[in-house]
Amino acid sequence: MREVGVVLPGAREAIASCTARDAAQTAVTGNIRPIAMTKLTALGLGDGLDFSVGGYGDRGSDRADLVRRARKRASEKYGQDFAGTRAVVIGDTPHDVRGALDADALA
Repeated sequence: MREVGVVLPGAREAIASCTARDAAQTAVTGNIRPIAMTKLTALGLGDGLDFSVGGYGDRGSDRADLVRRARKRASEKYGQDFAGTRAVVIGDTPHDVRGALDADALA
């Protein structure tokens, strides 16, 4: 992954900026959790992400549903409301944007 993966411009900076603000961060992806963790960690994007509250492809393929599930788990773990635009999805595919919007999150 380190040799073939591509990190989009600004990705590391976005994660670091959110980490500096103590924002809860996770991953929502069509990948299953172990693969998502491996990919993101290999590319240097895993620091600051709480993979325990993410939304992963082994739970379905509907990105909006994965966003909703991640939001629910994060709310339960952190005791905060992540409804509406309190959840921000930064994605690299149209599926990510559509999933965020369909889940009433900010894309």
